[in-house]
Amino acid sequence: MNSITQTRLRKDTLEYLVSISGKEAVWKSAQTILKTRPDLIELHECLCIYSDNDASTRKTPATQLPVTHRSLIENCLEEKHYVAAIDLLDAFQSNRYHPSEQEMRQMMDVIVNDQIEQDTAYRAFVVLQRVLQTSGAQAYQVVWKPERVDKDDGVLWEGYTDFWKFIEKRIRASSEDKSVQVTRELLLLEHIVNVFEYDMKDKKDDLESSLILQLFPVEIGRVRTNVSGPIQALFIPFTDKNCINVMYLVQRLFKLIILLSYAGLICPVTLARDAYLHTKNLGSEPFRTFVQTIPLSTFRTRYLDVALQDTNLEDLHQGSKSQPLDLNKIVKVYFRTKPFSGYIPSNDEWRHTFMVATILDSYLDCKTLRLHGKVYSGLAKDERRLLCDDRLPAAMNELSLGSCPRVEFLIRIVNSNINSQIVHMD
Repeated sequence: MNSITQTRLRKDTLEYLVSISGKEAVWKSAQTILKTRPDLIELHECLCIYSDNDASTRKTPATQLPVTHRSLIENCLEEKHYVAAIDLLDAFQSNRYHPSEQEMRQMMDVIVNDQIEQDTAYRAFVVLQRVLQTSGAQAYQVVWKPERVDKDDGVLWEGYTDFWKFIEKRIRASSEDKSVQVTRELLLLEHIVNVFEYDMKDKKDDLESSLILQLFPVEIGRVRTNVSGPIQALFIPFTDKNCINVMYLVQRLFKLIILLSYAGLICPVTLARDAYLHTKNLGSEPFRTFVQTIPLSTFRTRYLDVALQDTNLEDLHQGSKSQPLDLNKIVKVYFRTKPFSGYIPSNDEWRHTFMVATILDSYLDCKTLRLHGKVYSGLAKDERRLLCDDRLPAAMNELSLGSCPRVEFLIRIVNSNINSQIVHMD
């Protein structure tokens, strides 16, 4: 697994202990890592920096409730006395015990069951959150594993064969016109995302055992390459009419998948390619929303690199198309690309300009670390010279010609980012 395990400040230089799969861990400066593996710093920042009172830092061994307690709860659930069942769960829950997976599935069923009162649904959500706070994500180890789901456990689990199809069903239900049902679906999705976030923080040193990774198709190697199911489920909000809250929850879940790719447990090339294949035919506004809500700069840069390789490169030298991504490629290659005429349904130039401006902004972001009042840059010397070159502002101005106000605003942000980089150069 790829990770950063320790940090230190040595002679006023920030250093990280970097562990790459199959290699001995070595200390490297922040600037060195930003040059070659900025994704590892993003992985470290996301999983290792949180408050001391975060429940995800408290690992408490817990077992299922005693049989006598569970019998009382199961009797209430069988008789559909949901309020009584929730009262019992609330009373019995502690850091020593947690409900069984069947009981937790039925509580999730209560949340989205429109035949049950809204207040009861919300109380079920609160109980599940309390299980997460007191017992941790370990209580959910088998909740979503298909082979452990009984068809008789509730309508939510009928025909359950795949977690990602289950998520897809929930996301589609959240796009219905019934505002009350949308709220219920959002509660369930919020809870699921919370479980996975807590679990990954708990297992930051052993992400191979993380709950969300176990829900990907098992393959011969240790690196997952089959990501089409999760991608298809998570990108539905950008193709259907969904509220921004659904998109936010989906991107939080997608962020965890991206972090697993940073750790070397999901193939990053496959993830970026499949993400692009599922979004390339979106209209301009949904596409813009998706790109701007991608939660991590390094992945956003990779994604746009794939997208821009699918533009018109006829006027460019063949060698320039395959060169590794850096600032020179962005400015000297992608700034000269053009959209395929008629390939994108509408606003070809608008969308293309947006992609070029965004990849430059994202690249500068992922190569920059601001920590403890200091700014660290991973830009190479030739990239820094390019930032100071008069031709870059001219290229940015040319890019903004004829653009819509939103893209012009984005370009102003990029220019500000460029100026900030220049100010903090050594």
